[in-house]
Amino acid sequence: MTLPREILQRIKEIESDTTSGSLAITRKAAITVLHFVVRMQHSRPSDVRSNLIRISERLIHAQPAMGALVNLAGIMRTVSEESEEKKLSQIVKAVVKEYVRQLGESSEAISLSASRLIKNNRTVITHSFSSVVLQTLLRAHNQGRRFRVICTESRPTREGLTLAKKLGKHGIPTTVVADAAVFSHLSNAASVLVGADAVTRNALVNKVGTYPIALAAKVKRIPFFVLCCSLKFVPDRLIPSTFALQNPEEILGPRRFRHVTARNIYFDSTPLAYITRIINEKGAFTPGKFTREAKLSMRPNRFRPLP
Repeated sequence: MTLPREILQRIKEIESDTTSGSLAITRKAAITVLHFVVRMQHSRPSDVRSNLIRISERLIHAQPAMGALVNLAGIMRTVSEESEEKKLSQIVKAVVKEYVRQLGESSEAISLSASRLIKNNRTVITHSFSSVVLQTLLRAHNQGRRFRVICTESRPTREGLTLAKKLGKHGIPTTVVADAAVFSHLSNAASVLVGADAVTRNALVNKVGTYPIALAAKVKRIPFFVLCCSLKFVPDRLIPSTFALQNPEEILGPRRFRHVTARNIYFDSTPLAYITRIINEKGAFTPGKFTREAKLSMRPNRFRPLP
């Protein structure tokens, strides 16, 4: 039995989404799964199981660098393979809803903890767009802290400009700089604050350009903080060793030039040695302690409803 066309279209939209953050894309994936479960509620249990496994594989392929989505798909597959067929739809629905609930609670807890890092009359640098970074900065602002933010433009899709506009609407003084210009501003910054698409035992996976900023911050002894819930922790083997090439026109424009090509990627991997602290839903941790703690969060039974 093939997947319904509507479900395939939803997965295609997730794959082509190049501007939403990791949590937003994971929620789209969750809605896709829930929509499928409702659609298939009167189908044969064996068909539901086989198609849920197919959906999990396609979701991982759609956004392989996004840890929260990869873990959602992995947990969904495990539950699909191990649960009783007659109750599978109900169990998957409960697991997915619980997963999304915990993502939301984690974001709230992280922003509460991380907002304490924002000090009066200081400057924070951030890169790309992260919903939890936005939530953190708005929380600090609403608590009465007055500070400035420097947003990198975050080429090629300029997510940093999106973040800057949102901050500006709330009255936070914000400056947008070209990605390469961020280095000249580091000396005047109190910290660098970024989100995460994924964290592995060895690296932070985030918007391309994160690695050089972390490297420069280390040299200048500027704290480099990562806001990342435990549900974004994934084994190294699940993250691609090379990231997919994207549309070259985002760099070159629509014209073609003889003997000229573009290598356009959206992510890079930053060694954890360049990260000061990772702030998750339980507090601020060294990268090593974060990875140890996060492993405990990735058990499928954690998301099962109580009998």
